[in-house]
Amino acid sequence: MSERHACHLVGQWRTTQRYQLTQCADEDQLTQSILALASQYGRFGYRRITALLQASGWRVGKDRVQRIWRREGLKVPINLEYKDLHVHQCDYQSSCATVVMLDCSHSMILYGEDRFTPAKRVAMALSHLIRTQFPGDTLHLVLFHDSAEEVPLNELARVQVGPFYTNTREGLRMAQRILLRQRKDMRQIIMITDGKPSALTLEDGRIYKNAFGLDPFVVSETLQEVNKCKRANIMINTFMLATDYSLVNFVQKITQMCRGKAYFTTPQNLGQYLLMDFMQRKTRHIH
Repeated sequence: MSERHACHLVGQWRTTQRYQLTQCADEDQLTQSILALASQYGRFGYRRITALLQASGWRVGKDRVQRIWRREGLKVPINLEYKDLHVHQCDYQSSCATVVMLDCSHSMILYGEDRFTPAKRVAMALSHLIRTQFPGDTLHLVLFHDSAEEVPLNELARVQVGPFYTNTREGLRMAQRILLRQRKDMRQIIMITDGKPSALTLEDGRIYKNAFGLDPFVVSETLQEVNKCKRANIMINTFMLATDYSLVNFVQKITQMCRGKAYFTTPQNLGQYLLMDFMQRKTRHIH
């Protein structure tokens, strides 16, 4: 194979194959002088070293000095002291869209205990926290009972318990519609309830009800809605005001599906758990 053909195949000019490196007779002596000056004047670059060489009698240009400078791996050191450093620690505040799903079925005031009033107070406290500390966030309120509806936060204080049943699926549907309109880093549902899902809204608008709760049909349809939240990357945190064995299992399924958290709490410490969870999810520390 000819030289021309070989150079064509590898994409090189023929002259590069014939080039022979020539080195000046004083290359080694010049290199030693550059190294000595670089060691003596550690803060000087190759331009100032060139000026020193020329002042001492060397007839050399900056381009040649730069070539030797790079070949020898010489660099200007960065002399930093502690006072030159400024460490800034901050909290990254991720934007968040939150829907509080508040159970207002009749079970919230049964058995001689008012669970609804403490839950309302917690929702109002969370609203105040977001308005004052996280003004870029959004908070919406959804009440669920036989059906579900969104209620303005400024009307929360006047909300009353009723009707009787717990239509969790309809509450999740409405919460999803609200959150999918929000362009935030994080979207979550905070569900506060004490009852088992006992109602469904059918396709024709009728309400299917089972007062005993945890009807297999109701549970299945509700978990399907939870799965939709998971696919939409919506976190569900559940604050349960009851500890029935069957209800605990149902809440654990929701938690596992959405990788959220479940808190089995009481009206007395509900606020502490809820606000603590919100703050933990809201702030990441960067060092």
